[in-house]
Amino acid sequence: MGQNIYDCADFFEGYKAVRENPLSYNELLERPALRSLLPGVRGLRVLDLGCGMGEGCRWLLEQGAKAVVGVDQSARMLEEARAQGPDRIAYYQLDLAELDTYRPETPFDLAVSSLCFHYLPDYPKLLADIRGLLRPGGLLVFSQEHPMVTAPRQGELWERDEQGEIRCGRVSDYGRPGLRVGQWLGQGVEKYHRTAAQLLNGLVEAGFVVERMEEACPTPGAMAQNPRLAKEVHRPCFIFFRARRRGDPPGG
Repeated sequence: MGQNIYDCADFFEGYKAVRENPLSYNELLERPALRSLLPGVRGLRVLDLGCGMGEGCRWLLEQGAKAVVGVDQSARMLEEARAQGPDRIAYYQLDLAELDTYRPETPFDLAVSSLCFHYLPDYPKLLADIRGLLRPGGLLVFSQEHPMVTAPRQGELWERDEQGEIRCGRVSDYGRPGLRVGQWLGQGVEKYHRTAAQLLNGLVEAGFVVERMEEACPTPGAMAQNPRLAKEVHRPCFIFFRARRRGDPPGG
């Protein structure tokens, strides 16, 4: 089971305020990069894993998706998503660690996930479960925090000069995968560090062909809108994958 911190009232309200900020990392950096890896979704059946408040689901429907299903473990998130409508989007409350219990009648053409996978303790199982929900040739497109960000177990994340200006990002314990607990929005948030090789090889071992990997860096335009993004040129904060399900089982 993953940590369900988003159903804590104070954390949820803080998170909601972050996501509603048009100058956030999500809006200026993560979301454009993720969507650039998506195929044309018109006529596709799409599964949004860790759908949160449904922003991605609504966008997919607007782009012409035939059917959109959102899955999230947070009741507060899904309440907000359903309130936004439309009724054509189907939402299910489910911990992604138990995704194998979800059995739709028809497989999906595309599974998409935004900044969710680093919360899950069992990456191989998650990928196997997703593969089972996709048709042969179906796509998985996801983002997560970059391994350079999840790696440190303690201490400062940035190296600063004598004037306090950021010189570079710190990376420690990169080769020690496992649980990390960090403070965010006043709460201890559990995440799981995996190396880039583990993320990529996990996809291959689960029966996917990796078509693309990206590491989003802020554009000059994004940095002009939010100067805080400038420090992200020292190391990428997000990593993105586009992978296609092989028609044969893993190892075949």
